[in-house]
Amino acid sequence: MYSGYDSLVFAIRHTGRHIKLNKFHPHLAMNNDSNTSFLLEQHHVRGQIVQLNEAWQALQSRQTYDSQLAQVLGETLAAVSALASTVKLNGALILQIQGDGPVSTLVAQATNEGLVRGLARNRSALPDKANLTEMVGDAKLVITIEGEGAQRYQGIVNCEGDTISEALDGYFKQSEQLATRVWLAANEHSAACLLLQQLPSQKEDKQRGTDSWQHLCTLSNTITQAELLDLEPEQILHRLFHEERVKIFEPSPLAFQCQCSRQKVADMIANMGEQEAMQLIAEQGQFKADCEFCGKSYVFDPVDIVGLFADAQAAPEASQ
Repeated sequence: MYSGYDSLVFAIRHTGRHIKLNKFHPHLAMNNDSNTSFLLEQHHVRGQIVQLNEAWQALQSRQTYDSQLAQVLGETLAAVSALASTVKLNGALILQIQGDGPVSTLVAQATNEGLVRGLARNRSALPDKANLTEMVGDAKLVITIEGEGAQRYQGIVNCEGDTISEALDGYFKQSEQLATRVWLAANEHSAACLLLQQLPSQKEDKQRGTDSWQHLCTLSNTITQAELLDLEPEQILHRLFHEERVKIFEPSPLAFQCQCSRQKVADMIANMGEQEAMQLIAEQGQFKADCEFCGKSYVFDPVDIVGLFADAQAAPEASQ
C-alpha cells in the first residue's frame, strides 16, 4: 500500500513586511478561503493560518458525512492546506489515514497552487463522541509529497492520538522532522488551522531555542476553536503574539477543485489492457468510473473503448 520513506522538506516562500500587531489592519483581511503565512524571526519560527469556508462547504456538498466524521475531515483538510504551502516543490501533499476501525479511510490533498480536496469512508456506524483512535482503530498515518514527474516522498508512522492535531504531533516527532505543531477546528461551515514550525538556526543556543519554542506553543495553546474559526488571521496573531515582532505575508487563495479528468480514466483503462477492458464491456455494456472526491461520473461505451486502444496502437506507428 505504501512505498518508500523520506523526510519532508519545508521552506519559506514569498516576501513580506514587518508589522507590530497592536491593531487590526483592514487591508490585510483574509479572503473567504485563505492561507496566511507569518514569521516570528527572533524566535526562528514560521507559521500558517488556514481558514476554509466555501471550499469546505463545496467538499461537503459532494458527500453526506456523520457530523463527527465531518469535523475530523474538515480538520484534516485544513491541516493539509497549511502543510502543502510549506513544501519546497511543485506538486501536492496528501495526508492519509487507513485503519481497521469504523472509519476505513481518511484522506485529504492540497496542491502548491492552493487546490484542495478530501474524502472519508466508514465501514460501520461510529460510536457516540468517538475520538480519532476509536474511529480509525489500529491505523497508519501517511504523508506523501508528489512532485513534478516521478518525484515522490513518503513518510509513514503509526497513527496515535485522540485528535488529528495529536496524530500530526506524533508524526513529526517519530519522523524526526523540524518541531511542528498544529491547532485545528472545524464545524459545518468552516475549517481552520494554525501551524507553527521551528526553523533550524546554527547561531542560536539550543536551550534558548527550546525555551522560545515552548513559550510560543504555550501562547498558542490558549486559542479557542471559535477564535480560530471566526477571527481574521491578523486578529488571531494579535490575540496570541501581540508582544512579539511578526512578519506577516499577503494571504494566498484556496479553493476546492478535483483533479480528476476523462483522460485520467482513459489512461487507467489503457493500463488495464485491451483484453480485460473488452471483457468488462462484454459483461457490463459500458465502463463507468465515479470519482470519490467530487462525485463526477465518466462513462465509456464499446465504441469509446475500441477507439481508445486503436489510438494507442496508432501512436507508435505515427512516430516511426
